[in-house]
Amino acid sequence: NPKLTSVRILEIVKGEGYPGQITILRDFVREVRPQYKPQPVYIRMEYQPGEYSQIDWGEMPDPVLWQGHWCPVNAFVMVLCYSRLLYVEFSLGTQLPDFLRCHQNGMHFFGAVPKCCVYDNLSSV
Repeated sequence: NPKLTSVRILEIVKGEGYPGQITILRDFVREVRPQYKPQPVYIRMEYQPGEYSQIDWGEMPDPVLWQGHWCPVNAFVMVLCYSRLLYVEFSLGTQLPDFLRCHQNGMHFFGAVPKCCVYDNLSSV
């Protein structure tokens, strides 16, 4: 079990008659454990042209001075899943009118409307 500590492993193997000490066991575990670490699993998704777009907002790290106030800058990002063509629009707001304007501008940029838009936990949706 890759989650067991070296101390717990020592307790188990001492019960089986292991004569060694914790230092030797830790060295061995440090060497062997990476072989048992679960590998990340990736599933490649395949899309048809015009089928899906993925949409999300991101907040830029630095605010801008706008009409005497420091305002956060948001990036609306729309990606066509098949071609990975990317549209980014910067906005001072993420409310519904901003959201709809960015959609319209993105689809105008692409010259088409995807069949389905996929969103990642957006409060605007």
